[in-house]
Parts: sequence; C-alpha cells; structure tokens
Amino acid sequence: MLPILAMLAMTYAHPDQLVVRVPGGTVRDFTSEMEGAPKFHKGDEVVAFIARWYDGVAMVAGYAEGLSKVKHDALGNLLLEGGLADGMPMSDLARQLGRAGK
Repeated sequence: MLPILAMLAMTYAHPDQLVVRVPGGTVRDFTSEMEGAPKFHKGDEVVAFIARWYDGVAMVAGYAEGLSKVKHDALGNLLLEGGLADGMPMSDLARQLGRAGK
C-alpha cells in the first residue's frame, strides 16, 4: 500500500492510499523475485506511473521503468532517480505532464 501525497490524473476510491500489485513475493521461507519488477521500501518518496492489470488491479506501468525515487538536493530541489525519468527535476516532469494534459 502506498500513501498518496499528490495525484495528477487518476482518482481512486481511497484518495490517500493506493494498493499496487507487483510480481514476486514471499510465502513462509520461499521468496520469488522478478527481474525488473519495481521495488518499494518503507519511507521512500516515489513518483509512480500507474496502469492496470487485465483484472483492473493497479500496477506500476513499465515495471521498474515506471518508478522513480524522489531525492532532495542541498537547495531543496526535488530530483527523480531511477526509471525513465531518471535525473529529471520534479518541476520539469510537472511542466511536461501539464502540457500533455495529464
């Protein structure tokens, strides 16, 4: 479950959280991991591009390519790390999405 801090284009039944399905997982002492699957860690601040599985459950679009961690530089600027938006300032992403009507 991801807490939602801001949303640009979609709405969900619970606007403060989102459950996404990620391939892999652990049952008892057996762990399965899929190469390229997005990985979340408690406390991470991320930008995730969300799509849906065939059954309608939310997923990260493009697996790890659709997930970027938000990093704060020394001046307080927000920069994206990882995924297709790697190295992009958050302000540039917001501007590009605004132009695209998202």
